[in-house]
Amino acid sequence: MTRWRLDVAYDGSGFRGFAVNIGIRSVAGELNAALGRMCGHDVTVTCAGRTDAGVHARGQVVHFDTDKEGLEAARLMRSLNRMLGPEIAVTDAQIVPTTFDARFSATWRRYRYSVVTSVWVDPQVARFVWHREGELDPSPMATAAQAFVGHHDFSTFCRRTPPAPGQVERSRVRNLHEFDVRCDGPHRLDFWVLASSFCHHQVRSMVGTLVQVGEGRRNVDSVARALESLDRQQCGPVAPAEGLTLWQAGYG
Repeated sequence: MTRWRLDVAYDGSGFRGFAVNIGIRSVAGELNAALGRMCGHDVTVTCAGRTDAGVHARGQVVHFDTDKEGLEAARLMRSLNRMLGPEIAVTDAQIVPTTFDARFSATWRRYRYSVVTSVWVDPQVARFVWHREGELDPSPMATAAQAFVGHHDFSTFCRRTPPAPGQVERSRVRNLHEFDVRCDGPHRLDFWVLASSFCHHQVRSMVGTLVQVGEGRRNVDSVARALESLDRQQCGPVAPAEGLTLWQAGYG
């Protein structure tokens, strides 16, 4: 068997997330089907980070195994992009050692969350931002965001998923390396978050809470207190999915 790595970008608007679900259109389902047609056998991709419904990716990484001989990277990319475009784009393809795992070999993931605060939003970017009218103060948001940096239990900001029968509940302790709030023009804010991994709804929950700080509805110190409380009720609203993009996964 040969293991391939694919770098993938996608517009998540038309998908119910990355993971395969029977009867539901997903990114993995489309990739598996296209690769299966090319390879002549069932294929299952493994990804660096499973995105939720409506969430996008610029730098998703997947791997798959095949016994098909004679595959070439350029031909593989060209064929996949013809079958999957324009919603899904394969931006790179390469053979990797069988020890490489798109999920477990990844040492960090970077997400970008974008908010537009003007009266109108450019239709060409509207699918990839949270459009909420009304200015936000970036300075207290940037200060409050630093409470998230470090090794913490993010129970306040993670959706609790019941464990499978016989399994223990998954830890919500994560190591968050960076959280930057940047202005990209007069009416756009980008939240850049880098961590070893994330739990369900974590980035969107943190952004929704910080937006309340930018609105003046909660103070800077309340974010650190909410984090320490481990109480989901102390979290702000979960920001909409469309503003979130998996930007990059790192290996090494």
